[in-house]
Amino acid sequence: MEKIKLLIVEDNKFDQKFFDHSLSESVFEKRFAENGTKALKVYEDWKPDIILLDLMLPEKSGYNVLKDIRDKHEDLSTTIIIVSSLSNSEDIRQCAKYGIQGYLVKPIKPKELDEKILKYHGDRHRNS
Repeated sequence: MEKIKLLIVEDNKFDQKFFDHSLSESVFEKRFAENGTKALKVYEDWKPDIILLDLMLPEKSGYNVLKDIRDKHEDLSTTIIIVSSLSNSEDIRQCAKYGIQGYLVKPIKPKELDEKILKYHGDRHRNS
């Protein structure tokens, strides 16, 4: 079975390790970007299936990365899941305008992570 290409955009080293250890090696091929600029470079070069995107990033915010992918690259097919400590409804609403498939609020339980990501990704492809 071919692995799902997963880009994890997270600047916090602790959270990077959490995602690296919590996400299944047999399901996901993982790459990391620690800022918004690098995230777009990895996105352009690698074309991931799923992006886990933090909103509060150095250099370029996750919100601007999301807008670039959806508007500048005209990519509506990549599954984008926001993973953030920001949980107010306005943040969620702003991201939803750009066609996210999910919004996970930190902290996240490791046991739920694979399941939620695969559900959002599966829902995306059933509805497209």
